Amino acid sequence: MRSPLPAPQARRLPYGVLVSVVAVLYFAKEVLIPLALALLFSFLLGPVVRRLERWRLGRVPAVLAVAVTFFCFAGLLGWLMVGQAIDLAGKVPGYQGNIQHKIDSLRGHGGSFQTAAHVLERLQQKATEANPSDSPPEKSGDRKADRAADTLAGADANPQPVRVVAPPASPTQFLHNFFGTLLGPLSLIGIVVIFTVFILIQREDLRDRLVHLAGPERLPITTQAIDEAGSRVSRYLRAQVTVNVGFGLLVAIGLFFIGVPNAALWGLLATVFRFVPYIGAPAAALAPLLISLAAFDTWRPLALTVGLFAALELTIANAVEPWLYGTSTGLSPVAVIVAATFWTWLWGTVGLLLSTPLTVCIVVLGRYVPQLEFLHMLLGDEAVVPMEGRLYQRLLAFDEEEASAHVDEYLTEHPVAELYDQVLIPVLNQSQHDSRQGSLGDDRRDFIRQTVRTLVDDLAERPPETLAPVPAADAETHPDAAHTAAAAKALSDTHLPAADLPVRVLVVPVKTDADETAAHMLGHLLTLGRIGNVVLSARTLAQEAVEAVAEHEPAIVCLSAVRPFSVMQARYLAKKLRARFPDLKLLVGLWDPKRASVGAHRSLESAHVNWVVSTFADALKEVCPVVQCLPEPALGSSPEDAEREREKAQKLVDSQP
Repeated sequence: MRSPLPAPQARRLPYGVLVSVVAVLYFAKEVLIPLALALLFSFLLGPVVRRLERWRLGRVPAVLAVAVTFFCFAGLLGWLMVGQAIDLAGKVPGYQGNIQHKIDSLRGHGGSFQTAAHVLERLQQKATEANPSDSPPEKSGDRKADRAADTLAGADANPQPVRVVAPPASPTQFLHNFFGTLLGPLSLIGIVVIFTVFILIQREDLRDRLVHLAGPERLPITTQAIDEAGSRVSRYLRAQVTVNVGFGLLVAIGLFFIGVPNAALWGLLATVFRFVPYIGAPAAALAPLLISLAAFDTWRPLALTVGLFAALELTIANAVEPWLYGTSTGLSPVAVIVAATFWTWLWGTVGLLLSTPLTVCIVVLGRYVPQLEFLHMLLGDEAVVPMEGRLYQRLLAFDEEEASAHVDEYLTEHPVAELYDQVLIPVLNQSQHDSRQGSLGDDRRDFIRQTVRTLVDDLAERPPETLAPVPAADAETHPDAAHTAAAAKALSDTHLPAADLPVRVLVVPVKTDADETAAHMLGHLLTLGRIGNVVLSARTLAQEAVEAVAEHEPAIVCLSAVRPFSVMQARYLAKKLRARFPDLKLLVGLWDPKRASVGAHRSLESAHVNWVVSTFADALKEVCPVVQCLPEPALGSSPEDAEREREKAQKLVDSQP
């Protein structure tokens, strides 16, 4: 039995395969280019063929109808472009007068520069004439040599031109040259048409062969890769064809009303050129700009043509394309440019047009093949590093400004509770872990904690309406959710400022500054939910925490602990509070959803803790039904009514587990 490859060889194997693949693509391009074009057309025409099949039309008639219609229409457009180009070639000589007129007008505006140049030239001549002695004296020998040279030059003063006249081509040679020029493009078109028809007819059979070629153990992965690549490329091509055809029509119509000759030709060229990423639209605008410059004796058509292309491209690129297909290709902007350069070097102009669809297939391949995952990471548009990783990197680099920018960017699409759970708490946990492993210095650890605390304080000072609301209690998890919502509404109707809300929750950091920062996160979320709370300091002793509970009489006490350092301290504090207040509702937050420990949870539950949670979202689901069952009395109610409401709510709280 053959031994497996060592790890270094296994890592080098895909790169060798890639080099071989690139070599095959380059040397076999005469065969592969028609095949790639046929695959492209099959992705574009496949949905139309399937639609006709659903209308009870057979596979072969549907394919032939779609292929004949598409390629005949493409041929008609090509013939129209050739006719327009021939017509334009006959008009170009008549534009010489307009071009000369514009050159003369530019010279007229540049008279001041010409005057300055003449002045400098005269000054140089005077300086040369003022010092005739600077030139070296002539020798007699030199004068004789000059006269001899003049004599020889006079002999060749009137040279006779020499021309090489080729013999006229024979009819056979003329036909050979003419059809030889057309044979290459015509053969390419014929091969593409045949490949497209057979791929559309045999698409299921070809797909099954590719799937089974990868092996039965890779059947699910290969199927997903083929389906995803096909859907992405097909969606991209349909969107691009729609956008580019619309762009070409608008260009043709706009140039027609401006008066630019052969507007249909420029519209067709604009449609084709815009398939080229980024530079296609400027390249399509170049020829109409030159024609508008040459065909008119004024500058107004040139300005209108520039405005037409600029307005269309800005509107389509910034409004139409994001709305129509967004980032359906899954490629980063840099990957599009690199792919265009690579495929142009490999296959020329055809490679430039095919660069985006082919690169989409490569990115999908990298997603499903582990050895080629680096291609997906380099070329894909998905974030390689998650938000918490990027924020942690910036904090390690002492870059507070970019860290704050990352937080603001995250809040544009996510609620603040998710920011705390998915970003800031993992950053604190990672700093704790790295500090414990000795790979993080005290200066960076303290900077990370202080910066995260500053970010939390900044969010707490923002208006609540600028942040996402706190999620309401789940009716299935908490049967009293309806009563809770009514109680919350009664509390919000009092219109009390956040600082004047009655204290319902006491948040106690267990040990470290990280515990205190997490406690302030929970306090901020409770304040957003209109729940009065007090957050103690991490320097608070256990006895002082007991006295604070006796002072504020909260409905629930939340112990805040950021792992891995504070679990035992949380258990000790929970036992001390339970001994003094047997009926106290006690919740412990071990803020580390990615490293939740069953042993730590059991250890805390043995201390008679009511709830042990690892996320702020879970904490709010447990806290809100308890504290919002004890609302403040509505304004204007009597003390007796308020007391009855308190007793009723307290019974409801006591009945909860």
